[in-house]
Amino acid sequence: MDAHSLQLTAQVFEPVVNFPALGSFLVIVAVFSLLQFRILQVNEAAERRKEALAQLRSIKARELSSADNRPSPEQIQQALEGFEQAIKNEESLRTVIPGIRIVAPNASSEEDVRAAKQFLGLDLRTESAVNEPGGLSTGAIGVLVLVGISQVALLYMLSFDPMKAHDIYAQL
Repeated sequence: MDAHSLQLTAQVFEPVVNFPALGSFLVIVAVFSLLQFRILQVNEAAERRKEALAQLRSIKARELSSADNRPSPEQIQQALEGFEQAIKNEESLRTVIPGIRIVAPNASSEEDVRAAKQFLGLDLRTESAVNEPGGLSTGAIGVLVLVGISQVALLYMLSFDPMKAHDIYAQL
C-alpha cells in the first residue's frame, strides 16, 4: 500500500437548524416576555393604587378635620372614583385570561383590603372583586375541545408500535 491509497478523509459537519426546536424556543421566549411585561404593568398599577389610596385617606382626613380646610363633595367623589378605578385596573391586569391570574410580589395587603372594604364596599379577597367576563367564549371553548380531541387521537395513534404492525403483516 502506498501513501496515496491511505489518504484519510476528514468528516465535515454542516450546521443544521432544527426548526421545531427553534419554533418552540421562540414561543417560550415570546410568552415569557409578554408575562414579564404584564408583571411590570401590574407593578405600575399597584403603585397607582397606593397613590390613590393615600390621596383618598388625605381627603378623608381633611373632611374630618376643621371646617375651613374641608374638601368639597366633588373632591371626595373624585378621590373615591380614582381609588376604585385604580383597584379595577390592577385587578384586570392581574387576570391574564379568566381563571388565570398573575400573583405579583406587590399583591394587596390586609391594609389595602380593609381600605377597599371601608371606602368602596369591595371585598378584594373574593374571586371577583371587579366585573370580569363570566368565562370563556364559545369560540375558545370550541378550540379547547378541538385541541383535547386531537390530543386523545394522537395518543391513540402513537400508542401502536409501527414495527409490530409490520411483523403482523409478515406473518400473513
